[in-house]
Amino acid sequence: MQLYAPKLERASYDQAIRLAATWLAKQEPKGNEDRVARLTGLVWSGNYKGAVQKAMHDLVATQRTDGGWADIDTTPSTAFATGRALVALHIAGMPVSDAAYQNGVKYLLGADQSVKFPQVVAELSEVMISAFEQRTPM
Repeated sequence: MQLYAPKLERASYDQAIRLAATWLAKQEPKGNEDRVARLTGLVWSGNYKGAVQKAMHDLVATQRTDGGWADIDTTPSTAFATGRALVALHIAGMPVSDAAYQNGVKYLLGADQSVKFPQVVAELSEVMISAFEQRTPM
């Protein structure tokens, strides 16, 4: 919405973004995908630094002792869920030197290499980071 809002409708688009971010900030995510989407949406909204920090904390709090994240809280860690979490944390500003980020990378490097998960995560990261960097500021 931020990238493609027609100039004449910019105010209504900005209002929709504010409403969506306010809604996201109040949600209690139920799984990894919810936490990732919430964090990414809050970052992209541009104005909710406190909510972004809380969403980052909530996502990091669900990291497993093996360094990964799970798709569903009652299942084991997966490379996909871990990759999605790392991309969201990176977009939110977590430095790659952070211990949680490093543990996630270590988990991915130990994942089944025959499926090439690190390559998939790298490609997904590039696409999402590029999209974030190209967005127009509010």
